[in-house]
Amino acid sequence: HFAAKAALALVESGHINTERKEEITARLVAVNDSKLPTVSSPQHQRVPHDSTRRSEARRFRFHDDMTWYWFEPLAESFAQSVPYIEQEMEKTICDDWQLSHLGGWESDERNRRSIFQDRETWFSHFSYPKTDDLRFYLGYHAMMVVGGKQLETVPLHQDPEEPESEFSRWLGGHLLSREDGYWLADRRDPAPLEWPSWKDEEQEENWRSSVKRLDFDRVLGNDGNKWTLWGSWRAISGEREESVHIASALVASDRSLALLRALQTATNPRNYRIPDAGDRLEIDNSGFRLKGWIKNPDSETRRDEVDPWAGAIWYPPLKPAGFVRDLFQLKADRECRVWQTDMNGVRKEVLWSQIWGSGESQDSGYYETEGEHGRRLQASRSFIDQLLAKVKMDLIVKVQIERRLLRSSYERSEYDSPGYFPPDHRIFLLTDDGRTHSL
Repeated sequence: HFAAKAALALVESGHINTERKEEITARLVAVNDSKLPTVSSPQHQRVPHDSTRRSEARRFRFHDDMTWYWFEPLAESFAQSVPYIEQEMEKTICDDWQLSHLGGWESDERNRRSIFQDRETWFSHFSYPKTDDLRFYLGYHAMMVVGGKQLETVPLHQDPEEPESEFSRWLGGHLLSREDGYWLADRRDPAPLEWPSWKDEEQEENWRSSVKRLDFDRVLGNDGNKWTLWGSWRAISGEREESVHIASALVASDRSLALLRALQTATNPRNYRIPDAGDRLEIDNSGFRLKGWIKNPDSETRRDEVDPWAGAIWYPPLKPAGFVRDLFQLKADRECRVWQTDMNGVRKEVLWSQIWGSGESQDSGYYETEGEHGRRLQASRSFIDQLLAKVKMDLIVKVQIERRLLRSSYERSEYDSPGYFPPDHRIFLLTDDGRTHSL
């Protein structure tokens, strides 16, 4: 797949000149397409499930998660059994490649020399390890070779109730996260320049309960032109960690103050959620309206999730909902970082979507944790005012801050202790007359 994409780009850009351009292009586009007629068959009726999922003669020990989550969907794509696919993979490794590696940890010299760090080669379900040990490396490439052979000689099966074939889903899970061919690293932004003042202060004994009113104003950004109206990020300094979650939604103006009071006086902010666009928690009933205006997509990372340059970012980015884009004729750059609209005849930037992360572990010798990361969508105050005026609604904003002390894995979690309490939260209400309310 990747080789064909690279060759196709070279042909289309003119870096490879050939008189057979149309023929070569067609062949490259058709890579990984079956040339045999597709068989229509319900997935559950193809091959009897084998409870052992193991072939009797074992010359190579594959990872269990690869057998269940990687080999099984490949086998089902061709109506084959998992033991058969594993046998073919064994033949590839042991007969075609003439390797005597049995899949045990002792056969990998890096394991024998204790070169791998803790959990460096660990993976689960459909995920990839940060580093391939020899067992994973051989199993992965043998799976791809066998998949290619099956594609040439065995017809694909398609469930008539499914819009996409099992083979397409299986292959897609091993490609890049983005459909446009770009890498996650292409969307990674620098970390925001804001520096919370608590990072320059000495650690307080009551760190977990030290959130002040100004901290909510700081993360919301209501002292400047850019307001953060959806986001989630963490900041770390030494053993201290601050996690911030912000969400907002449009609310009926005549009921907005009542909602502000109800949410602010809730005992635990985790007991309710502000909906994004399309969320089942949106309300439109008997005059009560709560409408999401930001699209908060689920993360869909694939092969490049372990790319160190990706920084373990959350992708896709936050975006304004479709009705907001249409209302203001919003246009974004290719990466959806900056959104512009015409304001009084001038094209202006009004929304900013950021995703950042280090993806690195921070080890103080006492604890280990993932580094700082986050994402957020910011809007100019002038755009917010115009949005509220056009939809004739107010904007409810929930800001949640949670502080905790990082502990080693050997210590009891503070969440299990009697002293645990919910995160601090504050509710803001932005009204269509340009004012901001809070309790």
